[in-house]
Amino acid sequence: MKLGAGLVVAGIVMLSLVLAFFVAPHASEHPDGLEKVAGQQGLPAGSPVFTQGPMPDYRIPGITDPKLATGLAGVAGTLGVLAITFGIGKLMAARRRKLQPT
Repeated sequence: MKLGAGLVVAGIVMLSLVLAFFVAPHASEHPDGLEKVAGQQGLPAGSPVFTQGPMPDYRIPGITDPKLATGLAGVAGTLGVLAITFGIGKLMAARRRKLQPT
């Protein structure tokens, strides 16, 4: 990757992380799609599925400020998606190199 392209990618990643941190605390308080369907299927809102995950209610546990806890959860989720996407890209590139005739 050329230096210019690397700077563009780094800028996009930084913008994504900043947006995740500052926009996540302002997300709707209404149930998301997963919570709505679970409620329709009879699963109560306070069930362990929602309260015992790594980031229950889209917040980092142990942080008392709800906006900070939600913002950091947004950053963690964004980093997770970026890491998975990067890994898939690396696997696909390796496979493409393996399949190309030499």
